[in-house]
Amino acid sequence: MTSEDIVTAALARSQRLSDWIQAHHPTTVDASDGKRFAAAWYAIAIDHREAIMLLVQRGARSAAFALCRSIYEAWVRASWAHMCASPQEIERFEAQGILPKIETMVRRLDLRLGTTRIFSQIKRSAWESMSDYAHGEQRQIARWFDADGIGAAHPDVEVVALLQALDVYATLCLAGIFDLAGLPTEPCAAKMAEVASA
Repeated sequence: MTSEDIVTAALARSQRLSDWIQAHHPTTVDASDGKRFAAAWYAIAIDHREAIMLLVQRGARSAAFALCRSIYEAWVRASWAHMCASPQEIERFEAQGILPKIETMVRRLDLRLGTTRIFSQIKRSAWESMSDYAHGEQRQIARWFDADGIGAAHPDVEVVALLQALDVYATLCLAGIFDLAGLPTEPCAAKMAEVASA
């Protein structure tokens, strides 16, 4: 299997997940308080993932990597609105468009979930690279130079890793939407295990 074939296979796996998400996505959710914002942010993250898949298919890898931070931020905001936000914070966002900083949301989510620290672990391990890609900094620009000169040169293995990570985010977001819809999240957990083993 060539490196190009592994990208094609990863896109096919991601498309199968997209089809599953489309087939299982709830049509109504709890729209009270911050829950409607949570549902919207979860859906935005899933929508960005779909856009990244299209960008990868079209060879626009720089743009695909640049959107990764947007997915992470939408997931964090959705999770915060779903599990942590006070009514006052939601009112402030509605009235003034002001949210706590991502770092504050991450800290509160970790406290809410106990010892898992998953939100801060992901932020600590990936924030710098996500920001580099989003803002065209060192990592992003370095992938525009190769032996032939200037041109997109994002390695296929990195594209596959990106798609796999985004499949995890999409599954987490759908689980959040299931919870907001009052549905059991076990189907999402089973899908997550499948995605993680791919």
